[in-house]
Amino acid sequence: MYIIDTNAVVDFYDRYYCPDVFETLSRDVNAIAAQNKVFLISQVIEELDRNLNRDSLSEFKNLQLNRLPESQSVQINVAEITRYLEKSNRPKLVTNFLKGADIYLIAQAIVHGKKIITNERGLYNTNSKIYIPAVARHYNIETLELVDFFRHEGLCY
Repeated sequence: MYIIDTNAVVDFYDRYYCPDVFETLSRDVNAIAAQNKVFLISQVIEELDRNLNRDSLSEFKNLQLNRLPESQSVQINVAEITRYLEKSNRPKLVTNFLKGADIYLIAQAIVHGKKIITNERGLYNTNSKIYIPAVARHYNIETLELVDFFRHEGLCY
């Protein structure tokens, strides 16, 4: 159902919904994860290894979320998204977007029909950044912020 972006994990564990404070929410999110509704990709795991504090990373890895495999279909979609972005005439922004997990999140969502959980809010690309929601929208991929994900799953306190 969902693929989770690095920033959503960091925001959940280290910024806004720290599990030691929001125990019930954390328990409920863990239960959703145990139902195989939330998936990871290897590029996000690599970013988390660099960006999440050690305790949070250990707790997150205990969820044992399923990873979506890389496939030829994913690579074909990465190439298609790259061609689409290169039409923007913003080579520096495209290069930055291609360095991270974002393009793979979108390609995986296309291939597997998943929604993307991200806390990026940009519905339109700007002169300074290419946003996941803006690119995903071009491919009819739904993006949700963490709070929207909670609502989508009926979490209310």
